[in-house]
This record gives sequence, structure tokens and C-alpha cells, in this order.
Amino acid sequence: MTSGARTRLFWTLIFFEACVISITAYTGLNMATARGGSFAMALPLLMIAAAETLRIPLSGYATQLTWPKQILTAMVLIAIAIGSAEGLSLAFEQFVNNRVISISQAQRSFLREKTKMDVQTNNNRMNQKAIDVVRDDVARLDIAIRDYLNHPPALPSFSGRTCTGRFGKAVTCDSDRRAQETYAQARQSHSQQLEKLRAERQEAQIRVDQLKLNIRPDMPSIEALDVARQHLIEELSQSPMHRFAASIYGLPVEDLTANQFETVKKYSVISLAIAFAVVSMLASIIVHTDPSDKSESKLSRALRAWIARRRKPVIRVVEKIVETPVEVIKEVERRIEVPIEKIVFKYIPFDYTTGRRASPEYEYTDSVSLKTVRGGKE
Repeated sequence: MTSGARTRLFWTLIFFEACVISITAYTGLNMATARGGSFAMALPLLMIAAAETLRIPLSGYATQLTWPKQILTAMVLIAIAIGSAEGLSLAFEQFVNNRVISISQAQRSFLREKTKMDVQTNNNRMNQKAIDVVRDDVARLDIAIRDYLNHPPALPSFSGRTCTGRFGKAVTCDSDRRAQETYAQARQSHSQQLEKLRAERQEAQIRVDQLKLNIRPDMPSIEALDVARQHLIEELSQSPMHRFAASIYGLPVEDLTANQFETVKKYSVISLAIAFAVVSMLASIIVHTDPSDKSESKLSRALRAWIARRRKPVIRVVEKIVETPVEVIKEVERRIEVPIEKIVFKYIPFDYTTGRRASPEYEYTDSVSLKTVRGGKE
């Protein structure tokens, strides 16, 4: 790493640490004073922001220490990273809540309308069950009253005898008199029981009428519930966080439950906070380390030689027997006619004075020791 690149990395790390410190401090102040709280409630996160300022100088000083002290320094840096992760997790969680506040309002509106309808429907269902029970009692009492009316006490049969009383007067016999008394008691008991059944039946009918009054025909509007649901679906479809959570579960965004979204939010916030805290810690260590030269170390050379000795050869020698055909040479006699060449030499006279060709007086021809003489001269 050159000095220029190292300087740029150092100032970039300072900017990143300033962002982490400011975000942590602002989150603490916002959480402390959001609902009328005091400044003192932000002190824990302000302490985390103050501890974050120790990271860069502590990492630079650790490079000059021995390894036992470097272990202690690493423990301090890890503790600072844990505190930074806590502060960043609160900041990310607050950001997500502020981003989905409209969705939370739409969910509350939908749940309120749904709760109203569910409560009223449940009450009407319970009242209807009570009405059915009381109606069964009324029907049972009607049957009992009808049975009592259809089966009155039977009149006693008279014996037809005449009995003589005191002073010789004709009086009713004791058996007939007792029969009349028994019949009168049965009639009285029958009337009392009938009146009792009629009173119970009237009370049961009164309970039926009261329960009918408790059933509210003016149910909450289904249209209001549908409007709240459509508004909630629209808000969910416009939220990138809910779309991301729905894609993780493989569900449509309108079928995503609050528990599923909270689970995705929890792991997302924790992972982001830990990632940024670890990046800050490692970058602060790397920026203070001396760059190494590009020469290969003894360990790497030994490792590379050990691998080279044990790896398979790149070129393999394969013995392969190839059968070549045997050439057979045959001599064939053929008669070839060769043409005889003929060489002819001609003399061309030339006049050097005029630079022109002279008239031929002689023409010399030699062809295989044959001479021809023209003009009478040899």
C-alpha cells in the first residue's frame, strides 16, 4: 500500500467514525427527548459514542506494543465494537420504525374495524345460542302444558250405594266421599302445576325477547373493513422493507404477518449493526499496519514446493504401438522415346562503322560435324 493510498484510507476511516459517532449520539438524544424525556436519558448512548472515539488512536498505538499487550488491546477493541453494535442496532431499529409508521397506522385501523366486527359477530352468535336454548325450554314447557291440559284428573266412579247416617238419615258412603276428596285434591294439584308451568313458560318467553333485543342488526359496515384492508395492502406494497420480508418467506406482501416482519427486521438490524461495527474495528487496525513487500516469504515458497512435489505430473508419457504398412518396390521395364536435340549455330555479320547489320555473304551451319558452304566458299 502506497503512502497516498494509506492516507486516503485513514481520512476515509475518520469520516466513517465521525458518522458512527454522530448517528449514535443523535439516536440517543432523539430517543431520550422524543416523548418529553430528559437529556440524562441519552447518557448511555453518548457513552457509546465517546468510546467510539478511542478506536483509531488505540489501534495505532497497538502496533507499537508487544503481543501480550496487543491481546489486551484487541479485547478493548472488541468491547468497543460490541457497544457500537448496540448503538447502531438502536439507530437502525428507530429508522425502520419511522419508515413503517404509516403502515402501522393502517394496520391499527384495519385491526380496529376487524375487532369491532368480530366482537359484534361473537356477541350475536352467543346471544343466538342462548335464544335457541331458551326457545327449546319454551317448546318443552308448551309440550308439558299441552300434556297437562290433555290429561286432567279423571272423575271418580260412584258406588251407587246409599248409606245410613246418624238419626237414620241417608248420607254419602265413606268410599264415595273419600273419592270426591281425592278428586278435588288432584284437581287442585293439577291446576297448581299447570299455573307453575305457564309461569315458567312466560319467564322463558321474556328471556327470549330480551336476548332478541341484545342481537344488534346494525353490524359494523363491511365496506369500512374492506376500505381499511385495501389501504393496508397499498401501504404494504409501497414499503420496500415489507416487500423484502415477503420475498424471504416467499409470500405475497398482503399475506405477510406482523410476526414475520418483526423477525426479518430483528435479524436485519442485528446483522447490519454487527457488520458495521466489525468493519470499523478491522479498518482501524488495517490502516495502522505497515504494508509488506511483494517478495515471497519462505513459508509460501516451502508450501509451493511441497505442493509441486506432490501434485500429479502435467505431461504423461504414453507408449503406443502403431503398425505401419510395409512398402514393396517392384521394378517395371518401360520403353521411353527420348527426342534428340539439334543445335544450330548461325553467323550474323555486323558492320561496326555504320552500326548496322551487314548483308550476309556467308551462312555457317554446324550440325553434328556437318558443314554447309554457300556462295562457293567454305
